[in-house]
Amino acid sequence: MNLHSINTLFDVSALCSQNISGVGVYVKNLYEELSSSKEIHVKGVWKFNQAFKSRHLSKHISGQSNIFFPSFSNILNHKFNVFHGPDFNLYCGNKFKTVLTLHDFAFFEDNLLDVDFAKYYKEKVDFILRKKTPDRIITVSNFTKEKLIEKYPSFEKKVFTVHHGVNHLLSLSSKKEPKTTSNSPYFLFVGNIERRKNIIALVKAFQEVNKKHPEFKLKIIGKDGFDSNNIHKFIHQSKIKNKIDVIQNVNIYNLIQLYQNAFALTYPSLYEGFGFPILEAMSLGCPVITSNFGAMKEISGDCAVQVQPNDIESISSGMLSLITNPSYRKNLISNGYNRAQQFTWKKCAIETIRAYQS
Repeated sequence: MNLHSINTLFDVSALCSQNISGVGVYVKNLYEELSSSKEIHVKGVWKFNQAFKSRHLSKHISGQSNIFFPSFSNILNHKFNVFHGPDFNLYCGNKFKTVLTLHDFAFFEDNLLDVDFAKYYKEKVDFILRKKTPDRIITVSNFTKEKLIEKYPSFEKKVFTVHHGVNHLLSLSSKKEPKTTSNSPYFLFVGNIERRKNIIALVKAFQEVNKKHPEFKLKIIGKDGFDSNNIHKFIHQSKIKNKIDVIQNVNIYNLIQLYQNAFALTYPSLYEGFGFPILEAMSLGCPVITSNFGAMKEISGDCAVQVQPNDIESISSGMLSLITNPSYRKNLISNGYNRAQQFTWKKCAIETIRAYQS
């Protein structure tokens, strides 16, 4: 396909909500970068079942005149040749190429997600891959690509790894304003409060750290997810619960400040398809502690403290290593910042266009 002939419909349904998830961050930033490209034409569409919520689109993206409801007549008149479903959905036809983004395969793992939720997504993805048979698949990490090929080997030659960008937070942070100061140094967690994020293990590790360094706090930022009741109960019963802050609603500017002022991001997740907080932290000068396998190892490279998430001592040792070795922490900040600069939305858009063109 000639580059200049690429005429793409891009599903922005993930933005039909007042607050967006990690997938929404991907859809928003990639769509805006593709829209600004002079090399292709892209229009946004949204699913019919999002009609009532489509009013939220203007909160997240500009250029509303470039977004329309994908009725059959509109699609025929548009004469596009690529349809990109960035959130587990495809509009199929025999006159255009279909591109699907797969973010992770956590729903195939045991005991990490709600059983009914996992069953729904397993069936949905299986239906899309086997029945709608996308022409190209974009995975957001090599780890996710490997998981895809393991379960669906017939797609091996159709899959492209395209990493997310991360400069969306850096562009919002103000270099002119000084960082706010905190009364106590704190370790930070950012992500949904759910089982697969391994928060109970993190709290246990922090309890060990607190025995030697009681001046530290732990701030957990995120909304409730699967098994959150047990996580909240564990935190409430902790002997150092007064050292743990759980904050469920922060705006983007508060989040930036939390990253910038944290002693370190602690992210010992059990499963990630990418792991946005790792690079978000790095881009804002916050050193990172994360898991030593999968997408977390891939995305953090050698610029983070990598720990065994199923080993409490490994997590606490990682946290202590930054307290006892200031020069090591300083090097991680510098190396992490440089690492984050490699992940831009412009690069993501360029590589996405290559997938369209292939």
